[in-house]
Amino acid sequence: ENAGALTLTNTSGITIAGYGSLGWKGLSLINQGTVNANVSGQTLNLNGGGAVTNTALLEADGGILNITNTVNKAGGTITALNGGTVQLDGVIQGGTLTTASGGTIQGTNATLDGSSQGAITLSAGSTYTGNATTYVEGTIDMVTGSTMAFNSANLLLNDSTTLAGPGT
Repeated sequence: ENAGALTLTNTSGITIAGYGSLGWKGLSLINQGTVNANVSGQTLNLNGGGAVTNTALLEADGGILNITNTVNKAGGTITALNGGTVQLDGVIQGGTLTTASGGTIQGTNATLDGSSQGAITLSAGSTYTGNATTYVEGTIDMVTGSTMAFNSANLLLNDSTTLAGPGT
């Protein structure tokens, strides 16, 4: 991006994959397709500083997806699979968090906002690991077999919070 405050729209059926940085100078992203950190040991930084709307899939499939933006998931999913890692250092508003096949979702100064865009769902068998401070608000729906774990980390409430479901 050569100018500030531009918008990139990734439409349905299109995949942006690899590593590096997606965003700079206030880039906004509307993701209706897939953004995939798929190179083992390499990081795809989602750090444009602008708004991110995800109605589809942000994933780390073997690579590292580092999210420092505010992401309005609007029904979208953030997934870590096949040994991939999603590092959250931003605000996640609504949607679903999923881990599978050795994937991890780790929060470092993350905010899980289950109020402004609806609940956040931690899908069945998935784990969210807080490695620093995780702020929560609204509803976090923990489906059967899901876990929130904190490694010498803090879970702080920004507002009234409901941890719902049979997860741990």
